[in-house]
Amino acid sequence: MLTGCSRPFPEIPWLPREQQHLSELQGKANFSSRLELARLYFQHNRIDDAGDILDSLVGEQPNNVESKAWHAANRCKLAERRGPWLLSSDKMMLLWSGMTELERAGHQAGDNLSVALAEIYTDTAAEVFGAKRRAYRARDRLQQRIESKGETYSTTEKAA
Repeated sequence: MLTGCSRPFPEIPWLPREQQHLSELQGKANFSSRLELARLYFQHNRIDDAGDILDSLVGEQPNNVESKAWHAANRCKLAERRGPWLLSSDKMMLLWSGMTELERAGHQAGDNLSVALAEIYTDTAAEVFGAKRRAYRARDRLQQRIESKGETYSTTEKAA
């Protein structure tokens, strides 16, 4: 009963090309490599590792919308993993602040596909605060950007 409202995030297996990319990124200290590493950790549910990196990235560049978006998305996973405490009010506050931060980053990001995908995927997975409707709105905004500025995105990005 105490863990009934927590959600597990088991690590997702790594494909060989992802493992190679992971090993290439792990030794690099520049901002973009660390952000890519955190994003990979996030996508494979290594949310504690992702959180450590993202906390430092947001501290270094607080106006970088991409790091803010992945930081917020990761905070949402961390919140969902939490068990109940004080009738889950701390969990709901963390989730709400993460989703709000993520939505704000999505509006500030312009044509940044990574931010749009972080927002869509997170809102799709969350089941509170009208997240599904938010995911549909974010998807529609992205679709409109792709239709109006198709040359901005590669074929791979459009497929994602």
